[in-house]
This record gives sequence, C-alpha cells and structure tokens, in this order.
Amino acid sequence: MDSDRYDPVPHTQGDTARWLADPKFKAAYDALEEEYAALTASSSRPPRKDAV
Repeated sequence: MDSDRYDPVPHTQGDTARWLADPKFKAAYDALEEEYAALTASSSRPPRKDAV
C-alpha cells in the first residue's frame, strides 16, 4: 500500500522560528520540555548540541 508509506516533510530552522512565534504553538512546545528532559536523562547517549 503506497498510501501508508511514511514520507517526511523537511523543515528549516526558519520554519521552527516561525512556529515558535505563534503563542499557542510555543506553549504546547514548552509543555513538552519536562517529558523530553526525562527522555534525555534516561538516554545512554548525550543529547546533540545542535538539536532544536
């Protein structure tokens, strides 16, 4: 089934900056900080310095 194939959409840092300019998006993004901090802490690899 070709319709089930994952096809990622690339985005740039400019896209991320534009999204974070939206207060509702930023609030939702910031709400995930604790969850991602827990995942990073439990990871055996150190976090990437260039990760956004």
